[in-house]
Amino acid sequence: MRDAYAHALLSSFAGSGLFPELPRARGTKPLNRGARTITEIHRLLLEAAAPYTDQIRCSDPRTALDTVARAVLGACFHNSVRPDPAAGETARRRYAAELSDMAIAYLLTPDRHRTAHT
Repeated sequence: MRDAYAHALLSSFAGSGLFPELPRARGTKPLNRGARTITEIHRLLLEAAAPYTDQIRCSDPRTALDTVARAVLGACFHNSVRPDPAAGETARRRYAAELSDMAIAYLLTPDRHRTAHT
C-alpha cells in the first residue's frame, strides 16, 4: 500500500502522452492541462497523508509532505522523459518501491541540526 502513490504516478506518466510532451509544448493548452493535473495530484497526496502527519518526524510535516510530493512527481516526470525509463511492470514496481522508501525515510527522519552556514 505504501508504494501506491509512486506506482500510480509512474504508471500514469508511462501511459500518458501529455507529460513527456510538456517540455516541448509550444502552446499553453498542454502546459495548463499538465499544471492542473500535477496540482491536483499534489493536493490528493497531501489530503491522503493528512491522517498520518503525527508520524512525520520533521518539524514541519506539511512542508515535508510538500517536499515529498514534489520529489516523487519530479522523479516520475524525469523517468518519463529519459531515454532509458523504468519500463514494464517489474521495473516500475521496483522504482516505485525505491521512491517510497526514500520518501518514508525522509519523513521519519528528524530535522538535521542547522549550522550557521545554512
